Amino acid sequence: GKEVVDYFSRDPTGTVIELAYAEFSRDQLRKGVIPLWSPYQSLGHPFIADTVISALFAPLNLLRLILPPSYWDVVFIVNLILGCWFVFLLARSYRLDRRSAVVAGLSLAAMGCTQMYIQVSSIALVTSWIPLSLYGIELQLAPARRRFSWIPLVVGLYGVITGGHPTITLLAALFVA
Repeated sequence: GKEVVDYFSRDPTGTVIELAYAEFSRDQLRKGVIPLWSPYQSLGHPFIADTVISALFAPLNLLRLILPPSYWDVVFIVNLILGCWFVFLLARSYRLDRRSAVVAGLSLAAMGCTQMYIQVSSIALVTSWIPLSLYGIELQLAPARRRFSWIPLVVGLYGVITGGHPTITLLAALFVA
């Protein structure tokens, strides 16, 4: 049914809270105010906390500032496509042939839990960027490193950290270390 943010949700697993805060953040930023507190998380939640940091700092969530809430699905679909591409790159770094790497990339889109949580920012944004972080690690471990091979690692780690899930961020930091 209709939610408080005037957005129809197909996922009852937590979308209301995250989308309500995303719209609240967008409205506050348009007024020139940085929201330091989320009134939509339990009895309130600090802005610099787990899932709410993704409302601003995650790579594709900046689209939320310009798109109306009814088009926010675009952010999640693009993240899913990027995640599939990053899995493809990771599979190629493992020296899989192109066809096998395509199957590996498409498997991310075919997993049922990905669709179940696709509109929950703290899940979708993190799972999209972990494969890029792992690909960046593989590039760093390669015997012949290219000049800018560190870029996928930094961008992937940035995507994971700003995705808004502290447990996965800790694991990603351990992977990089």
